[in-house]
Amino acid sequence: MQQDQSFSKEVTHSHDKFVKASLSKQVVAIDFIRANLPTRLVSLIHFETLRLTNKSFVTQQLREQHSDVIYECTLEGGQNAYISFLIEHQSSADPFMAFRFRQYEMEGMQQHLSQDNTMLPIIISICLYHGRQSPYPYSTNIEYCFNEPELAKEFAFKPFYLVDLTVMDEKTLERQKLAQVMMWLLKYSRERNFFEAVLRFVGSGGYLAFAKEMDKNELGVVLEYIGVRAEKMGYSREEIFKSMIDHLPEEQKEMSMGFQQGWFEDGKQEGIQQGIQEGLQQGVRSIALNLLKRGQTEEFVQSVTNLSLSEIQQLRLSLSK
Repeated sequence: MQQDQSFSKEVTHSHDKFVKASLSKQVVAIDFIRANLPTRLVSLIHFETLRLTNKSFVTQQLREQHSDVIYECTLEGGQNAYISFLIEHQSSADPFMAFRFRQYEMEGMQQHLSQDNTMLPIIISICLYHGRQSPYPYSTNIEYCFNEPELAKEFAFKPFYLVDLTVMDEKTLERQKLAQVMMWLLKYSRERNFFEAVLRFVGSGGYLAFAKEMDKNELGVVLEYIGVRAEKMGYSREEIFKSMIDHLPEEQKEMSMGFQQGWFEDGKQEGIQQGIQEGLQQGVRSIALNLLKRGQTEEFVQSVTNLSLSEIQQLRLSLSK
């Protein structure tokens, strides 16, 4: 078995070396391109810009099955492009080859962008197949890698669906039903009038319907988000929740009050911890100042207090003022 595997690898290496050597010769590659690519595509290639690269778009996982020879060129209009010859090492055809090519092309585009290019290249991929099955038994179209090719054709690999909150008006938001709370808060989250927008919305039917569907934890996440955003704009937690809770349905008020209490306690705890840290730091600095006043070296003060040398030097400067 080991002998068979060794022979198979030797054959693969031989194929690879032979094909790469052939296609690396530019005149061979040009004749191959002219003979095998569509006439329209060939007419767009500026062959005077064609040059062999030392790139490879084959990912680590696929190197056992494939190798490649890549030429860079310019198409009509100045579009950057790569013409890639993907050499198939497997003797049996891969039913997911069309999918593998997508992965391969994405890798090529990523490499191109990582070299400080600002736009994507067109990658023209050519699979050189010489397997045992003839003709090649699978579709070259990725849609046939799906259970339902017609659905894939209709919905896969299309422009992504964009929901742009920056241009969505409030009437359109109202049509989002239970999703409108999330969308409303996100829409105004960067605005200076965020909290005013929230208060305008809380009394709406949409918010009330949403609040009725939420349990304590779910509502807590929403209120936490509102609180964090509004605090950054200078509102206190008391102001935030007084206005919010006044607009909640009765059955939700108790839950929210419990959450509010927890939120206040969290805030107090954070304040206490911060105060402790600030107090400790102030104490360490007082010790450092006293040591400096007694003529101790900066290195000695650092060994005692763990302050940085720059902090100790600042303290020494403050003594001389």
